[in-house]
Amino acid sequence: MEISADDQHSELSVEVLEELPLGSMSYSVHNQLDQALFRDLPEPEWRQWRPDYPRKELGYAPGIMGQYILNEMQPYPEDARFMDQVYSDNFPLEDRFRIYQLDNGLLRFKPYLIVSDDLTGFQVKLSRSQLENLHFNITRWYIQKQLAHFNLPADHPDWIGVEHHMGSAWAEVRQFLLADGITSSYPNMTPDMHHEDRFWIGPSPESDDFYLIEDHDLDLRTSISKSCLENDHINLVEWYNKELTRSGNYAMLYEDRTIPYLEDVYQLSIIHPEPDEP
Repeated sequence: MEISADDQHSELSVEVLEELPLGSMSYSVHNQLDQALFRDLPEPEWRQWRPDYPRKELGYAPGIMGQYILNEMQPYPEDARFMDQVYSDNFPLEDRFRIYQLDNGLLRFKPYLIVSDDLTGFQVKLSRSQLENLHFNITRWYIQKQLAHFNLPADHPDWIGVEHHMGSAWAEVRQFLLADGITSSYPNMTPDMHHEDRFWIGPSPESDDFYLIEDHDLDLRTSISKSCLENDHINLVEWYNKELTRSGNYAMLYEDRTIPYLEDVYQLSIIHPEPDEP
């Protein structure tokens, strides 16, 4: 089996009332759980803005995104069995899932990964090619694994329509990394530009081998190779700063936007000169 439970959890049992024949019991998982426990979980560290200390790297983006989606889409089949652990041990639901490989080698170059559910103790084997597919429905995939493990029907009514695809994990994770450098390396020229709105990264319309970085503050579009953006150890802040310097775009735009402002200030100083000191 692809899913395994540790010894502690595998000994759990459910009491069956004598008045009902075996197999006739049914209940809604959602009715057994306090839904508030799974809402408004703290944001993971990789999604938090770090302008004072920009991160040099964030690591394997599909693994980071997969963990985030699985944590956000809780609860899952039979979670009600493990609520005592949540209450008694103050279990951090925001860190419930981990995606990793078994050895200490380079994560990108292993064909299979382990999805570990630290609340239930289940571990599931997942191919890297699936995880890196932007159309991969990771939530539905995990629900199906859980339903099979608990011998529940695949079309269980409680879990129909619970879905979330991976999307462009590389692009989304790298956007947060790029935003870290706004204050220190390429400050906003638009005063009210929010850091979350400045950058967008997506596939290049011109080539499958490139991504496109859109800088909404500078109104610039910069291509970056797929191999570069998908490097687990890329220092994207440094890369983008060098690209702006090499192209001269930042200096040119800064001059174009600053000189008119300084001229306006100068004209105002002529019209409304400061009074002479007595």
